[in-house]
Amino acid sequence: RPGDDLDNVDRHALEVMTEAITHAATTLSQDAGALD
Repeated sequence: RPGDDLDNVDRHALEVMTEAITHAATTLSQDAGALD
């Protein structure tokens, strides 16, 4: 959307969300690997 950029995002919130997404993706990939 116009006007949406990282200048209007709280940096700490962005860092926390990035870490949470990374953790979730890593956990999911490990779980999927166990299914193989």
